[in-house]
Amino acid sequence: MKLGNIIKYLVTFILCLFLIGYLANPPYNKIAQWQYIYNNLDFLKIKEKMIMEGNEYLFYRNNAVYLAKMNEKQDSLKEIDKAIEIAQNKSNEPQLQRLYSERSKIRMYFDDYEGALDDLLKIEHLTQDEHLKLAMLLKKQGDYKQAANYCNQIINKDIKAYVGYACLAEVYAEIKKYNSSVMVYSLLIDRVPGKAKYYADRAMYKKAAGDIEGYEADLKKAKDIYPMVDTKTSITNDAIYKKHLDLK
Repeated sequence: MKLGNIIKYLVTFILCLFLIGYLANPPYNKIAQWQYIYNNLDFLKIKEKMIMEGNEYLFYRNNAVYLAKMNEKQDSLKEIDKAIEIAQNKSNEPQLQRLYSERSKIRMYFDDYEGALDDLLKIEHLTQDEHLKLAMLLKKQGDYKQAANYCNQIINKDIKAYVGYACLAEVYAEIKKYNSSVMVYSLLIDRVPGKAKYYADRAMYKKAAGDIEGYEADLKKAKDIYPMVDTKTSITNDAIYKKHLDLK
């Protein structure tokens, strides 16, 4: 074999070893790592423009998201804190409200539920999803009255909002008032009939209440409406227990 070919194979082998080592070591989210690198390189070129336009906070916000996805908790929180500080200094209230919401997601991703609750309480105009998150965090702390209040606020704004009923039923279930949870879903089904998921959810609460016959009837009804109905996922559970960070 020629010397040139030996060198070529040797270089290829070394590069393969390097690539394997790179992929096998943290951070495991390589896409987020490269996004973080690009964000920082790009900022060097447009820093002055961003400062002039009042958008400097976006650089730190994006860094926070990429670092969180790389599982760098402390660095991520430092960056989002910096973004919030800049938005506060600029009196950029709409963006400040958004940043509180995004920091709450990062905190929940790292199981900091008290911090997430503190952030959500700072938001003046809550979305439906934020109402649900706030209610579930209050429930987790044992403040069931306030949790139910935020659930009811969802229903008051939209009498057919599945999120609100699921929220309220879960608060009742936490204090073992399963029959009340069933009643909440019965009200929803009266207002929005024919939804397989609603029957499936009510079935779970009937089972918890000891009504096995009712559980089986609701489950059958749900599958009659839609055979592939989801009986495992819960929007109330997924609201605060984050497997993935839903920020871009």
